[in-house]
Amino acid sequence: MNAVEISGVTKAYPDVTDGGEGGMRNVLEAVDLTLGEGERIAVVGPSGSGKSTLLNIMGTLDRPDAGSMKLFGEDYGGADERRLARVRGQEIGFIFQLHHLLPQCSVLENVLVPTLALKPKPDPAGTRERALALLERVGLQDHAGKRPAQLSGGERQRVAVVRALINEPRLLLADEPTGALDEESAAKLTELLVDLNEERKVSVVMVTHDSRLAEKIGKTYRLRHGKLEVA
Repeated sequence: MNAVEISGVTKAYPDVTDGGEGGMRNVLEAVDLTLGEGERIAVVGPSGSGKSTLLNIMGTLDRPDAGSMKLFGEDYGGADERRLARVRGQEIGFIFQLHHLLPQCSVLENVLVPTLALKPKPDPAGTRERALALLERVGLQDHAGKRPAQLSGGERQRVAVVRALINEPRLLLADEPTGALDEESAAKLTELLVDLNEERKVSVVMVTHDSRLAEKIGKTYRLRHGKLEVA
């Protein structure tokens, strides 16, 4: 089974370069992409090329104007918001450039936030044990009680990765997750995503502007003028 199947996806936004005359610009134009279950890919391209839009469509945060998108064989084109929220909570983990950790909560509490929306409610002891095991996996077992402000940028992003994994998603979507990190931290985070893909068989899509990091992920696609091509 494929994790993601995108066929003929087109997405347009108002063209702000036309003087506000109401024109539209295709950010994505008849894009096709298949991501196998357990596969990992990188998507590169300049700012404004549509990378985040493509990722948002994969994550059901946005809908295409045309074309179809399937997750694990299910078509979510006509799904209502309740069904989309359920698939986001149970099947997809998100990592963004900004970690969006809650400053008033501890590392462990931040990691457990996504479990609060699950129905039925998971066993609290089991989720806490899984959270601590994941924090140990990324070398943060001694930071569970700390606040985000007490961590480095790279450590905060590792917490964000653990938070994305806490509900055991089958698909991990990372949108410029290294954009706010120094070169060494960025390389370590990218290697962590590769390791998690190989260990847990979670499908990974990483959007980045850095072609060197994309090479570490493996198979790379480039978005250019709305078209997706193998880099």
